[in-house]
Amino acid sequence: MSDVKKQKIFVDKVLDKTKALKGEKKPIALYKELVYYRFYEVLSNANPIFSSLLSEKKLKKLIVEFMHHGAKTDLIWQLPNEFRTFIKKEKKLEKSMPYIHDLLWFEWIEIKLFMQDYSAFSFSKLNFKNEYKLSKSARIKKLSYKVYERDFENSGEYFVLAYYDMNVQEVRYREISEFMYVFIKNLKNNSLIEVIRKMSKRYSLEHKEIKNILKEPLQELCELGVIIKEKR
Repeated sequence: MSDVKKQKIFVDKVLDKTKALKGEKKPIALYKELVYYRFYEVLSNANPIFSSLLSEKKLKKLIVEFMHHGAKTDLIWQLPNEFRTFIKKEKKLEKSMPYIHDLLWFEWIEIKLFMQDYSAFSFSKLNFKNEYKLSKSARIKKLSYKVYERDFENSGEYFVLAYYDMNVQEVRYREISEFMYVFIKNLKNNSLIEVIRKMSKRYSLEHKEIKNILKEPLQELCELGVIIKEKR
C-alpha cells in the first residue's frame, strides 16, 4: 500500500468516514504511524543524499530508533541536527559508511545557515587595521571526504567553506586551501595581527608576504559577508 493511500485511510478514520473493521488498528497505533510519517518527511528532505544511500527498510529502522532514543527538540528544523548527533553516538554505520559524519554535517549546515536571522547583517570592507571574524552566515570544516562532490571513495583532508549568499539567498559551498582554513580558524580567538604572526611562523613567510597572499581572497570574503569587521 502506498504512503499516500495509508495517509488517506488515516485521515478518513480520524474524520470517522470509514466503518470500524475487524482487527482495525487502535488510535495509538495510528498516531504512531502519523508521527513516523512526520519524522520521515523532515529527515529524508533534510538529508536527501544520506537517505538515498540507505534501503527503505534500514532508513525506517534508524528513524524509529531515533524517535525513541534521540529526538528531544520541539523545533522541527532542529531534528536533522539531533539525528546527526544520534547517529554519531550509535556508531552503527561508521564501518560501512566512513563518510557518514561528513555527509550529515554537510546536509545539516545548509539548514543551519538558512535558518539564521540576517535582518541586522552588514557587510565590511577589508582594511588590515581592523579586526575581523567569521560571520554567522558562514562555517568552515575540515572533511575526510568530498561529500559536497558526492565522492565517498577517496579519503584525505579537504577544507570547505559553507556560506549563505545574501544576493541569491542560497547556501553555497566552496573548497578552500589549508592556508585559508588555518587563517579563518585562528580568527576566532586571535586578533588579526596575532593571526598573521602565527601564519608567518607556521609557513615561514614574512608578514608582508602573508598579507599579499591574503589580500585578494579576503576582499572577496568581505564582499560576500563571510568575513566581517568585529565591533569593539
